[in-house]
Amino acid sequence: MIQSGFNWKRNKVMTVSCFVLIFTVLLVFNVGTVFASAGSGDGQAASKGWVETDWFRVMNFSVLAIALFFILKKPLSQALNARIKGIKDELETL
Repeated sequence: MIQSGFNWKRNKVMTVSCFVLIFTVLLVFNVGTVFASAGSGDGQAASKGWVETDWFRVMNFSVLAIALFFILKKPLSQALNARIKGIKDELETL
């Protein structure tokens, strides 16, 4: 006797089995990477802390961020206002 149809219970077991198998394979292949990246302290220099050049980096970033804010404020505002107007017009036509 040939059964037609789909066996949901068997499909669920196969799906879970495949998921567990894939997860296990990925876990096994990543173990080597994890152990290889673990620092053993060989040749690692101590942290320098806050260096004087870090102030220059912070100041450069601040100047760049402030300049971009003032330069892009007007065009961005115009673009957003145009989008708002377009949405209002589209809603009125509906």
